[in-house]
Parts: sequence; structure tokens; C-alpha cells
Amino acid sequence: MNSLFSSFNPYISSLSYELIFITPIIILPLTNIWMTNNSSTTPLLLIKSLIIKASQSILHPNLSTTPHLFISIFFMIYILNTSSLFAFIFPLSSHLTFTLSLALPFWINSLIFNFSTSFNNTLAHFTPTATPYPLIPLMIIIEIISTLIQPITLSLRLMANLTAGHLLIILISSIPLSLTLMIPSLLAQALLNTLEIMISFIQAYIFSTLLILYNNH
Repeated sequence: MNSLFSSFNPYISSLSYELIFITPIIILPLTNIWMTNNSSTTPLLLIKSLIIKASQSILHPNLSTTPHLFISIFFMIYILNTSSLFAFIFPLSSHLTFTLSLALPFWINSLIFNFSTSFNNTLAHFTPTATPYPLIPLMIIIEIISTLIQPITLSLRLMANLTAGHLLIILISSIPLSLTLMIPSLLAQALLNTLEIMISFIQAYIFSTLLILYNNH
């Protein structure tokens, strides 16, 4: 009997094909060629405008072109999350190595940008306003720790939510089927797959939105 986590084992052949597949996903949202106004692309245009409005109200004015990058990140994570629901597709976004390698460069870039553009304001962020003087050293340590763990918590949130959903689907699909249990099992799997698609969308949006917030700190 295979292990419950055997579906998360990386295979070089499947992983290489998936990397070839996701490479254009980072570039496609940067163009408007495929975002023409028709009924099939209306949801994509709504998502694009939502992320742009959210980022423009948060990001630094010097990062006016950055929203398209976060749109690319959103669509890449969402497509990876939903594609992993199909059989024989490696769940890349359920591994910490992928999520951390995606969050860490953006976090480092945000620190470099914030310190280079507004050094004093960035240092002041480590001391909350109206903090009593005896508590300032403790608050500085807490703020530094909370800043350092930002990429870790961001990566773990995405990985844990997707892994939990995949495990539930595997558990239900591994139940021995009979004529009496076939219909309830199929309904449960259909419901879980629908929930997983919704969770994939929410997690991709949360990931890209938190990256925007980290870039504005």
C-alpha cells in the first residue's frame, strides 16, 4: 500500500514538464494581448483590476509598474494550485521548497527597497507609536522577529492549506467503494474538488496581497 504522502514525492520527469508549462505563466499576465474584452476573459479582467486597485492603494509611488508582477504571481500560483488537483500532476505549490523560494526573494527585495528609499521610516517601523519607554527594547525585538518570519509564515500558509486539501481528497478516494457508498463518495469528492478550487483562488490572492503589503512596510 502506498503512503498517504506518496503523491507529494517529486519525480524528475513530471517536475521538468511542469516547470516548462509554468514558465510562460509569469510572462502572459504582463501583456494585454490575451486580455481582450469578451465574455471568456471577463473574470480574468476583474481579478486583474482588483489586484491593481489593491496594489496601487498600498504600494510606494516608485513601484507603479509592480502590480503586473503581482498579477503574474497570482495567476501562476492559482494555475499551479488547480492543476495539482488532476491526476499525475506534481503538486509543486504544496512543497515548502517552492513556496519559500517564491516568497523569500520578494521579502528580501522589499527590505532592500524600503531601507534604500526611506531608511529612517523603516527603522521607525520597528517601534510602534505610543510605546512606553521601558517596553521599547522588547517591542523592537518582537518587531524584528515578526519581520524575519514573514517569508516563512507566508510559505507555510500556502503549503499547509493545499497539503491539507490534497490529503482529504486522497483519503476519500482511497475508501473502498461499494454500490451503497459509491454515490456518497463521488458527491464528497466533487464537493471537495470544488472547495479546493475556491481555496486555490483564495490562497493565491492572499499570497499576492501579502507580498504587496510586505513591499509597503
